[in-house]
Amino acid sequence: MKAGKQTTLCDEASVSGIGVHSGSPVTLTLHPADAGAGIVFLRTGLPGRSDCEIRADVRAVTATEFATVLGDDDGPLCATAEHVLAALAGLGVDNAVVEVDGPEVPIMDGSAEAFVAAIDHAGIRSLDAPRRFLKVLKPVRVTQGRSVGEILPNSRGLRLEVDIDFDHPMIGRQRCALDLSPASFRRELARLCRDEDSSSDARSPRKDSQQKSSRRSEGLQSAAVGRSKKPRETVRLNGAGEYRANSQEIVRYV
Repeated sequence: MKAGKQTTLCDEASVSGIGVHSGSPVTLTLHPADAGAGIVFLRTGLPGRSDCEIRADVRAVTATEFATVLGDDDGPLCATAEHVLAALAGLGVDNAVVEVDGPEVPIMDGSAEAFVAAIDHAGIRSLDAPRRFLKVLKPVRVTQGRSVGEILPNSRGLRLEVDIDFDHPMIGRQRCALDLSPASFRRELARLCRDEDSSSDARSPRKDSQQKSSRRSEGLQSAAVGRSKKPRETVRLNGAGEYRANSQEIVRYV
């Protein structure tokens, strides 16, 4: 995402659906927010409690099994936050209030597309404040079992290179590599599935995506799924807005 001015929504927009884990009906409403507010979840309808706000920050994550759950010292407040957060980040929205009147974000069709549509309906506008972003200063890798995550310095912005391998015929091994922008997010990531072209040379969406990703990945460094020989890094955010691992600065807010 390019540096520049911070952004927020022009207006509010709502979507309604069912929570995939709770089965409860829920309405999510996106609201504009001031510069520097970040993405804030407003949980309403809490039994025996007043409405509660929580900023979408890594320190607010209380669980990640099957869904990303945000909460505080009193317990979980909002589950399955990952798709609406992906839509906001993918379209470059820096500041917004996400009001949710149930225990989790509605699953919609299982993708981020409904939230992209809601953001498009609300519109995006610039604010009179510079955008802050993370600058990666040196490589860092985190491993857990056979899973590997690595961030590397990249002066051209945010590039994603993802490789998954599941022993299931509906998933199997899939790869994706792209430079993140609102256009690439809409085209490659937002939708759960695509309608196949009606022409005779139409290809399966997943196969086509894999072929494109493979071409884009040629000659580029990527992290393969496997067991790393490096020890797991412990990464913390200090009061100066710097991420440190083993007492070395690796990421800085600029």
